[in-house]
Amino acid sequence: MANPIRQLITVTGAAAAQVLDFLQSPFNVSVGVDLSNATGAVYGLQYTLSDPTGMLYEPGGVLQNPTVTPLWRNDPILGPGSNTSGLTGYTQPIFAVRLNVTALTGGTIVLEIMQGISAQR
Repeated sequence: MANPIRQLITVTGAAAAQVLDFLQSPFNVSVGVDLSNATGAVYGLQYTLSDPTGMLYEPGGVLQNPTVTPLWRNDPILGPGSNTSGLTGYTQPIFAVRLNVTALTGGTIVLEIMQGISAQR
């Protein structure tokens, strides 16, 4: 993905997961949260190593398994209770990120994700 993903969030709860290119090598992704147009916002950024769509990637191919429930982990920088804009990054492969909004009295939270393109070898 060369262009940033922007997700506009206007309600509380877990926002839709944003799947990343976990096969990118070297892996590098930046995730920013912008609260400049949001009031009373409290959130936590989460990541998972599992595919939230229920797909399993195995040597023989891809299998659909809707019983897979991803384990969401809290980001150590923008974790639960965050109430300011911020930026974090990941250099180890992760599958997806999402924002879990626990409070929002008005406006829009912007989640922005930037992941580079793997270098051609």
